[in-house]
Amino acid sequence: MFGAGYVLYVTQELGLSPAGIGVMEAIRYVGFLAGTLVAGRAAHRLGVGPATVAGLSVLGLGWLLVPFVPLVGGTAGDTGLRPIGLTLLAAGHVLTGFGNTLGTVNGSSLRQMATPDRLIGRMHTTFRFVGRGSLPLGALLGGVLGESIGVSTTLAVGAMGMLLGPLWLVFSPVGRLRSLPTPEVK
Repeated sequence: MFGAGYVLYVTQELGLSPAGIGVMEAIRYVGFLAGTLVAGRAAHRLGVGPATVAGLSVLGLGWLLVPFVPLVGGTAGDTGLRPIGLTLLAAGHVLTGFGNTLGTVNGSSLRQMATPDRLIGRMHTTFRFVGRGSLPLGALLGGVLGESIGVSTTLAVGAMGMLLGPLWLVFSPVGRLRSLPTPEVK
């Protein structure tokens, strides 16, 4: 849902050029690198379940910053983005990269350790099918909402949805899981 309007938003409402979008993506990859460097330590310190929840929450928080950039940092319609707006946009991108990696590394490790070896391929394929298979529906919903309530509001709704996603993990056994399960011995 977020992806359907993101490029329109940053080009039309924020006035980013293609080079500016590239810079923001490069900044997001700094977050990916930081998440990679921290994921193992976060799992050790917080626990694998809480680290997964934290990562997914930071991902949603990072995207939630993006629709609020015009409130503090200007838009394409006035004098362009001010430094505070660019800083907020960059911070959102770093957080999304960091949160994505932190949540993905720990969540993937948990799924792989909890799944018997003979079912790993099926588990991974099913996980990807459900996760990626829902993207067209989210894009359609994002497009419809973008037309009816505006792109920036749609991005805010999508980001809030990303923040709600980890809640089911908080209230499940995963949210309290300290370490990875021991693999079954063959």
